[in-house]
Parts: sequence; structure tokens; C-alpha cells
Amino acid sequence: TIPGLFTATPVAGGTGHRYITEHGFGYSRFYTKQFGISSSLTVFAHSVNPLKISVLEIKNDSNIDTKISFAYMIRPVMGEKADANFAYIGTKWSDLNCMFVAENHRKDTLFPDKLFLISSLAPESYTGNYNEFIGKKGCVAFPEAMSDYSSYLSDSCGYGFNPCMAIKNTITVKASGPWVNFDYI
Repeated sequence: TIPGLFTATPVAGGTGHRYITEHGFGYSRFYTKQFGISSSLTVFAHSVNPLKISVLEIKNDSNIDTKISFAYMIRPVMGEKADANFAYIGTKWSDLNCMFVAENHRKDTLFPDKLFLISSLAPESYTGNYNEFIGKKGCVAFPEAMSDYSSYLSDSCGYGFNPCMAIKNTITVKASGPWVNFDYI
């Protein structure tokens, strides 16, 4: 078990760990090593379709198997002013497609009325409620949803929430094993 919060990006982290950030034509990559775990997160846009793709790679450099709980959370910005549109955004989970969908029912914007999130690993739990993910005492750098390995998100979706699309998993990464990859679209 990792003794603290591990994050693949320096922006959300604030953990005091070192990061190497690389920006290229159409992509950004973040490298770090924390608690014996190496990670590489590559974020890029699809060359033709309006898709953001994130590829997370994790490797356990220690000599013991390590349990990691991780989440991927996005805020569905679907309009010029995110806060003004949140009341019109609903979320839903599709077990059939293993896909999270956010839909904006305010049709007077030039922005897309639907967004989706797909992961290469089916989530153990999810939420469309930003307040649940962050918690009463949490923040983006330290969300309460990540404070306990055994806690699951409520699988709540719909309207009336401060919207987000958050998925959570817990895995065990083998000691000195190969890189483990997860894709988010």
C-alpha cells in the first residue's frame, strides 16, 4: 500500500515530489517516481476527431507488491462559462458500453451537448457528483474520495449535482514487474 497520495501530474499534486514535464507537438508527458512507483502520463489530442486521450503507465520499482487506488476525474465544461451550465448538465453510466456520458440540455451554446469518458479498465466505482469526489474537507490536490483504499464511489449519476465524471479502481502492481498501461478517452 502506498503511504501517501500519488499523482501522475504536478498540477493536481502539490505533494512535493519531483516531476519531469515534456511538451511536444500535440502532446504533454509527465514523469515521476514516488513511493517506489514510476509513472508516465501522456496526454494528447486525436489528429482528426475531437478526442483527448490520456495514457497512464505505471511500474513498481520496489521489491514488494504494491496496492494502488487511482481515479480519473474530469469536469464537463460544456459552454462559455462552466458554472452557468452546470445546472443543465446530467451524467449517466452505461454498463453496456462501459462509458460515462455527460449531457448538456441547454441547447443555446455552440459547444457540444454530449461528452463521454471511456477507460481501458472497467471502473470498480464511479460518480457524477463532484462534491462527493472532492468531499467537504478535500480539494482537487487531495480529494476525500482518495483518502481510503477501501472506499468506493456511490455510482450516482443524474442531474442536480455539481457535475463531474470520476471513475475509481484499485489494483496491485507486482514488484519489479512490467509497465501496466491504462487508457482514458
